[in-house]
Amino acid sequence: LKDTISCWCGVLTSNRKNGECQFSLELSSFKEEYVKPWKADIINLVGDEMDKWINKKLSQPENSTEKPKLLFLRYEIKNGSISSL
Repeated sequence: LKDTISCWCGVLTSNRKNGECQFSLELSSFKEEYVKPWKADIINLVGDEMDKWINKKLSQPENSTEKPKLLFLRYEIKNGSISSL
């Protein structure tokens, strides 16, 4: 196992239609053996990132065109710690 593992696990998309936010989510599975011990931590980390991003988008004015419209769900396991990228 490498000292640092970086992985992509999905993307969250935001769009505005008729002034309302719409979100779509695409997730990849955690099939790799080395991820299994970290699965719950990764799910919590990714969930927190999505929650913050969605709340930020929902707090913007209806006519907002702020980018990015995509949140790439990525994480890194390094020296026994997990962080988002």
